[in-house]
Amino acid sequence: GHEDGTDLEPNGPGGGSLEFRSRLRSLSEFLRSFPLTEMAPDARTVKPAAGVEAYALSSAKGEYAIYLEGKNSGVVLNLPAGRYTVRWLDIESGKESPATAFRQAGGEKTLAVPAFRKGIAARLERTR
Repeated sequence: GHEDGTDLEPNGPGGGSLEFRSRLRSLSEFLRSFPLTEMAPDARTVKPAAGVEAYALSSAKGEYAIYLEGKNSGVVLNLPAGRYTVRWLDIESGKESPATAFRQAGGEKTLAVPAFRKGIAARLERTR
């Protein structure tokens, strides 16, 4: 086979370019860094801007996995009061930004989203 992604022909299951497999690897590693058994789909936390598709998982402990596709713009989050850190993962390059900390009084918080082309993921954690 061509498990390394070098088979670029559309000839059946298991296909996909190196770029596609690299993005899947980045997302897989991102998701495995969370306690997925403690998380559930969350449609209340993320309020995406027009032209943005957003998907989120969250835990009762204050861990959030957020994925955005579409137009690069800010995102509004509805968060409980607390201190948070956010790290962004560019799924195309696999590079993660340094953590940024902020304090939230509760309610809506607008976050600037780093530039991206194919999609971006955020790891948001309430630190207390």
